[in-house]
Amino acid sequence: MGRQWNTIIESLGPLTGGTMSINANLTDIEALLTTLQADVADGIYTNVRDGSGNEITSTTSGTKRLLDVSANVSLPSALDANIRDGAGNLLTSGSRGSERALSVQIVDASGNQITSFGTANVSVTNGTIAQITSGTINSNLRDGSGNAITSTTSGTNRRLDVMLSSAGTTGSAVPTMANLYAGTDGTNLRGISVDTSGRANVNLNNQVSTTTTATAAGNSATNTDLIASTDVGGFAEVNIQFTGTFPTSANVTPQISNDNSTFVNSTVQTVTGNTTGAGNAITATGMWRVGLLGARYFRLRVTTAAGAGTYSYAYSFNPRLTTPTTQSTIYSGTQAVQGSATGTPLPVRPNNGAATVTAGTTSATPSTSAQALASNISRQYLLIQNISDTDMYFNFGAAATTSHLLVKSGGAGISFESGFVPTDAVNVICSAASKSYYILSA
Repeated sequence: MGRQWNTIIESLGPLTGGTMSINANLTDIEALLTTLQADVADGIYTNVRDGSGNEITSTTSGTKRLLDVSANVSLPSALDANIRDGAGNLLTSGSRGSERALSVQIVDASGNQITSFGTANVSVTNGTIAQITSGTINSNLRDGSGNAITSTTSGTNRRLDVMLSSAGTTGSAVPTMANLYAGTDGTNLRGISVDTSGRANVNLNNQVSTTTTATAAGNSATNTDLIASTDVGGFAEVNIQFTGTFPTSANVTPQISNDNSTFVNSTVQTVTGNTTGAGNAITATGMWRVGLLGARYFRLRVTTAAGAGTYSYAYSFNPRLTTPTTQSTIYSGTQAVQGSATGTPLPVRPNNGAATVTAGTTSATPSTSAQALASNISRQYLLIQNISDTDMYFNFGAAATTSHLLVKSGGAGISFESGFVPTDAVNVICSAASKSYYILSA
């Protein structure tokens, strides 16, 4: 077939344009075309070359052959392209800092653009909400009945508006639920008790011992503490009562200290019915009083060994009592400190100012009353101290007698502070002449 095809080509080669005659054997041509038709049906194989005469090859891929193509393609560093949607519409973008974000419109099921978002209730049961990594979500919180939980601005924050289901009204019956304002007893939380006027009930710590029996062979030995060292920072005085038979020549001495290590003897004052005492020691049965103002610790010690005798003693520490003030001057006005149930509590500051120390002596005539300090209606503080070796008696607004206020010798004193301060003239009497005292007033 190839030879015959070449023969036909060669015979037609000299043909040129114009009118020419061809002498050919039609029978041979017809036979050749028949053969050619069969060969074409079987497939014609040929080599394909490029413009430079290089053969173009191919590789089998399944039931086909793919051209072996090698190309050198140079791409730019940046490629600008237009992106279009399925309908051929150009997608646009907007500048967002150093980047560009696609411009997107959100539409509803009817194709209408959504321009704003409202609020909705979200119910989650046995599930979780996907974590939000950035942005801000404003949401409404609701209780189990669907009621909105509101808040109120407080400074730079917002506080939840809370109303207890059984909140009560001042002066009405106690509700089943309410805010509790409490304190601690050192271990447990305790509610604050108030009276019918809304004032806090205060239980004064009045420490009272049980009655104790002491004998010369036991608790009456020298340096025995009948009352062990006790913190008396909140107490004004201690009252001690001895009954029975007081041991002969025994001295029981009250002692005070601020460091609970070094103790000094304190002054003992007699109470009505007592006639025997040594100033700094208890030497007989009866009721005795020891001032504790300014002291932190107190003990009662046997300082002189006792002889035969059996006695009992009981004691009580009495707290510092002051009369509550109902009014206090605040700047140029007067306000009630306690106030009403709906009022605003006011801070109360202690008074301050200059103090005056008066050093004086009793009358040059023994047992004669003399004025120690003139009256002063503005007086807010008064302290009297007897620094002599003889007891003195003081009275206010009238002459003093031995039936009036006793201030023992050896540094004993008495003070009047915020609860009540006498403004009358202060008078003094002493069984000895020209005995010294100090008065501090403000």
